[in-house]
Amino acid sequence: SLGTYKVALTVKDTTPEGSGVVVFGEGYSSEVAFHSQRKTMAIPEWFSGYRRVWEFPADYLGGLKLGAIVYCPKEISFPTEDDVQHWIDTRPGRRLVKVDRCSILYPAADESNG
Repeated sequence: SLGTYKVALTVKDTTPEGSGVVVFGEGYSSEVAFHSQRKTMAIPEWFSGYRRVWEFPADYLGGLKLGAIVYCPKEISFPTEDDVQHWIDTRPGRRLVKVDRCSILYPAADESNG
């Protein structure tokens, strides 16, 4: 979709090359990965480690530093807007940018892989 395309271009423009991205709310779509040119794990809700990916996204990026988490809440029950706000609030320097119907969550600059 055009919205997902805009999100992917924003991710490409605002994350370091060689960083990884985790996507919630787009099922198992590769659209963000393709257009952002970042290693991406799109997590469908049925994935057995779904909630663990939210808690430890860098563990699923093959050793890459987390560049961003994309959150598109259209039809998923987790994470919620409250979970997203909690993620932002629990570490100074984390930030969120809204693009279309999605949010792009950026880790703090000093955040390590994990």
